[in-house]
Formats: sequence, C-alpha cells, structure tokens
Amino acid sequence: MTRVDRAGLCGAGEERSGGGSNDCKRHIETESHKIKSKPTNVKKLTSYFDQPVSTKVKEQDTKTRKAELIMCSFIVKHNLPFAAMDSLSEAVRQSFPDSGIASGFKCGRTKTTSLIKEMSCQEIERLAGLMKANPFSIATDGSNDMVGGRKYYPLVVRVCTPNGVDGGLLALRNCEGQSTGCIIHLVHIAAKKGSAELRSIEEALVDIYYYFKKSANRQNNFKRLQVMFDLEQKKCLKHVSTRWLSIQNGVERLLLNWVALKEFFLEESRNQKTDLAKGKAKAIFEFLKSPTNHLHSTFLLYATKLFNPLLVGLQAEEPLIHTVRHEMEVLLQQLMTKYIKPSFLVGKKPTELQHKKADLQKEDKDLGIGVEALMLLANAEENHLRQSRLPDFYRAVRKFYQTAVDYLLKSLPWEDPFLKSVAVVDITQRMTASNLDLLTLLKRFPCLMTAGYTIDDHVSMLDLLKATELGDLSGPLCVA
Repeated sequence: MTRVDRAGLCGAGEERSGGGSNDCKRHIETESHKIKSKPTNVKKLTSYFDQPVSTKVKEQDTKTRKAELIMCSFIVKHNLPFAAMDSLSEAVRQSFPDSGIASGFKCGRTKTTSLIKEMSCQEIERLAGLMKANPFSIATDGSNDMVGGRKYYPLVVRVCTPNGVDGGLLALRNCEGQSTGCIIHLVHIAAKKGSAELRSIEEALVDIYYYFKKSANRQNNFKRLQVMFDLEQKKCLKHVSTRWLSIQNGVERLLLNWVALKEFFLEESRNQKTDLAKGKAKAIFEFLKSPTNHLHSTFLLYATKLFNPLLVGLQAEEPLIHTVRHEMEVLLQQLMTKYIKPSFLVGKKPTELQHKKADLQKEDKDLGIGVEALMLLANAEENHLRQSRLPDFYRAVRKFYQTAVDYLLKSLPWEDPFLKSVAVVDITQRMTASNLDLLTLLKRFPCLMTAGYTIDDHVSMLDLLKATELGDLSGPLCVA
C-alpha cells in the first residue's frame, strides 16, 4: 500500500491500493491537480515597481532624491566622513518635522557611498571627453593613507577649454607619458641635503619646540625672560622635516629669541629635579651657548631664502608649467654665484660647469653668506667667535652650496624636451624663444593650434611677437 500525503500541493492525496506509484503519476497529469497546485496570493514582480502614485507624491520623491544628491556633493566638497550622514539624516528629519522632503530624507553612509561613486563615474566620463579634445595637465601626490583597506592615488586634472579652465578628480588605471618627478620635492631634498652639512640646527628646533609644548609653566617662565630682554612674546615654532618651508620661520624665531632661550635653558639645566629633564635642558643649552652655532643658524636663514621663491611660486593655483625650466635655471645660477667666481659664470651654461673645482670657487671671505652673518664675522671678538672655528664654518658653507647644486644637477629634468619647448609660451622669455621649440610643442600638442592657422602661421606670429614692445611683463602669468 502506498500513501500519498494530503498536505501536498493540490491537497488531493489519498490512500490507494494496487496502483501504487502509477496512481500518483496519473493523478499529477489530471487538470484538477494542475489547477489546485498553482500558488495562491502571489503578486507579480512588476507590481513592486509600477505602483500607481499621484503626481504630487512623485514630485515630492524627486525633490527628496535631489536633496540627498546635494548633500552627497556637500560631503565630497568639504571632505567630510561618509559616516556623518548616519547622524545627519536623523538630524534633518528632527529639525524640519513639517517638511515632506525632510521626512523622506534617508541617506546613510552606505547609500551616500553608492551615490558618490555613481556621481564620480559621470564626472570622470565628462573629464575624459574634455581631455580628448583640449590641452590638459595632471597633478598628483601619492599617499600612504589606507581607507577601508584600499590605497587611493588621487589625480587632479585641469583642462583648458574654450569656455575657460575646468578641473576635477580623475581615476586612471595607467597614464603613459614622460615623468619628470615633482620639481618642488626635488628642490626641497636638495636644500635638505645641503643643510645636513651645517650644525644640527633642525634637531635643535624640534627639541626646543617639544620642550615647551605641553608645559604651561615652562612657557610662562620663558615669557618672563622675553619681557626681561625686551623681546616680543613670540613662541618657538615647530619645524617638520618634510616641509622645508617651515625651517625659515623656525630659524627666524630661534634667532629672535636666542638670548632669552639661552638664559632659560641655563636655568632649566640647574633647576630640574630629574636627571632626564636636566639632560635635555643641558643639551639644548650647550647648543645655544655656542657662538658658532649662532653663526651657522644665521647663514641657514639666509640660505633658505634662496630656495623659497621657487618652492612658493610653483605651488600657485594658476598653471606655471611654462616657467619651470626658467625657474630651475635661476635657482641654479643663484646658488652658483654664491661660491663660483663671476668670470667662470659669464657666457657659460650653469649645467656644464665643473662647480667642484677649487680654482673656479671664491675665497672664503667672498662666499655668499648674507649680511647678518657678515656682521657677526666683522665683530667676531665682540660676538665671541673664535678664529680657529671660522675655517670649519667656511668649509660647511662651501659644502652646503656644493651638495645642493650637485643634487639639483643630477635630479632635475634639465634635458626634458617638453619643459624646453613649453617655455616658448612664456612671453617674458620671448626674446630667447626658439622657433624649433614652438614647432616641437605644436607637433606634440596639435590641439594648441588656432583653428584655421598653419604651423608656419604660428611661427610667423612668434617672430612678430619678438619684435613687439609689450611693456612690463614681469608677472608670473604672462602667457601667449
């Protein structure tokens, strides 16, 4: 005997004898079973989407979605964490309880992430389209930051369109082309390598800053000494080794407070209770009591000002790629004039000079060390500068310039064909602009050509520009 369960799909199960499984097969084929086995109360999939709603509800929903997108754009623009949207959604609903848009505002971190990704895809497509038809530049600064287990490598694109300059972030899997390295970072490294030839001034700046950082008592005692020595009450600044620009302000403030700092750390080395604290204060005092260290610091302040015009200038928002080559040459020439005899620089390319040869270099008394350092040396006895220490100082100055120049010659892209050719765009350098450079630039970037003009027309315009008096064009943005 075979039993067919009545709890089956059609509910027609019964006990049958004799037929066995054949009875079940025959029953399944009957029309009655087929009708009863169909599922009941099942909605069609399309019913979940095309719900009949009023026009007013649709408009309200559209406004809510628009508000969510605007808020996502705000998050991106101000670099806020996506997690903030979890709290913001609830805050919006509570702040505007009588608003239909606010009541429907539901945009947490997950939804925000998805919307921003979708919005960025459209922006990337738009930028890519502009880049295919117009000149563009790409700026990037690699980072070690990890977000959500991923490492991001941002690329900032600037596109020059007929309607103006457009910019944004771009994601590229591979960007083929020449790489010259970051000029600012290379110059920074050159300056840092040069400063390593001097006394350990950078270490002293860091030690002094952290000695005061978390002690209100020490800061108040130092202010008392500043008043006693009739100095402005300005605190010592922090120097970050990866930011060369910070050293100028740091050394300037160090020299301003030198006398007060020396007296302060003398007292600290005597009054501190623990050996560790006494040791720190004494080490800083030993640095400050040395007149030679004061001389080295004075020279370093002068030397930093030689690098800073390029380091600051190339960080401007406006495009300055056409001035890079010229700025590199100016910096190199400025450094060489401090220790190379003028007769060897006249009519010579700085990049071709054997700058380390002793017969090319100035005597110690003629080295470029700045007016303040010269004043200290002029009153060496009054400033307690030993004559026996001066040869070491001059040797350090010479090594500073040699080391910095040597690194610049090896690291900067002096032979980069693009930097050479793009310099023709700089109107201030038009008298030395080469027609060959213009030809190279236009062949590489034909989109730069004016519509309806040939290359010969552009060369003729450059020749005419050279013969035209244009007045004062000393600004950084004098572009043809």
